[in-house]
Amino acid sequence: MNATDNPNVDESPFIMVEKGGCSYVSKVLNIEDARGHAAIIIDDRNGGDVEEKNMPDDGRGNEVSIPSVLISYEDGEKLKKFYTDNKNNKTVLQNIKLEINFEMENKDNTVNYDIWYTPDMEKVYEILTELYAYHNVLYKYANISVHLVTYSDFDYKDSDTNIVKDCLGSGAYCLDGKKAGIEKEGGGVLLVKEAIRQQCILNIDSGEKDDEGNDLTYATYFKYMNYFFENCYSITDFSEDCSYSAAKYASVDEDELDDCYKNSFVDRNKKGNYELTSKNKLLEKNQDLMSELYINKLPTITINGRVYYGNWKAEYVFDALCASLIKKPKECYEYGTFEEESSMSSLTITAVILIVLFVNIAIFLICRVFIRRRIQERLNSSDINSKIDTVVSSYLAMREVKH
Repeated sequence: MNATDNPNVDESPFIMVEKGGCSYVSKVLNIEDARGHAAIIIDDRNGGDVEEKNMPDDGRGNEVSIPSVLISYEDGEKLKKFYTDNKNNKTVLQNIKLEINFEMENKDNTVNYDIWYTPDMEKVYEILTELYAYHNVLYKYANISVHLVTYSDFDYKDSDTNIVKDCLGSGAYCLDGKKAGIEKEGGGVLLVKEAIRQQCILNIDSGEKDDEGNDLTYATYFKYMNYFFENCYSITDFSEDCSYSAAKYASVDEDELDDCYKNSFVDRNKKGNYELTSKNKLLEKNQDLMSELYINKLPTITINGRVYYGNWKAEYVFDALCASLIKKPKECYEYGTFEEESSMSSLTITAVILIVLFVNIAIFLICRVFIRRRIQERLNSSDINSKIDTVVSSYLAMREVKH
């Protein structure tokens, strides 16, 4: 059954369901298939704090195109009771207005977006290549962060100090070199090292500026990734030499990159291959953030700390960033799909008000003169009639006297 088949439902129905039985994404997709325009999911735990809960993705979140919210059990009961009490009252049901408000996290009119990935993901390189142009027009309002993600070995323990194949940090940070197409031994280690370098690249500013002298933030990272994609990733070369060639192209100082890489390891002062057994501060931080945000698949984009489920084309991501701004800059209308509402400037509004005021004053003065003239004409006419009456009366009186 479709939501719009119900005569008591308007053209943009919100559909309310209870949690449980299937994933959040399945519920929202089912509501969307039923022509619902928004999904309201009621928590199944009485007293549960929905503010601390997320609705995890089951792998199909990018198929969702309607908004959804999770509300408390108590609020759900109130809504259900209201509907039950009034389900036969068409007047009440047809006049219900329900609003879902998604508050903006940043009140300073900026948006933060993060990309979570591993260095062997082609999808990320492709979108970054396209997104660079969009970021350049929105960089004053948008801040990008990247989080290179690794995985712990299945048997890893925090106390381990042994060397683990395809891993750094005694199995704390691992990636699959074979899956990335690296045939030679130690491919996983190459990937993890490249992950650290890419994380460092974002923090290094080349000092490039725009035409107005403003810093082009993150231009270094985009240039590095573009070069690496075309010249290293394309031939499955994750070596240090190719990485430093990309860094040179992006105007990154080799010593600065090297220092960032080494300083990211806790035990950098140990002799030998300290990376193989040392904890890494950058990768450790990314793993903690990933758990905190309940990110369970890669690659992922988060906008203001919330997972982006939309299309992975640069223009769609650009629109999502603009949608997160309280006051959209002109760039959102020039390069995105937003249509600017016709509005007059304060100067134009003032001019219109003054014109209307002058016109009204002119009309008032004209009417005043016209009315005064009419009154005067009437007074003059009245005086003439009075004089005529007087003359006629005198004439008649004189005739009577003669007769």
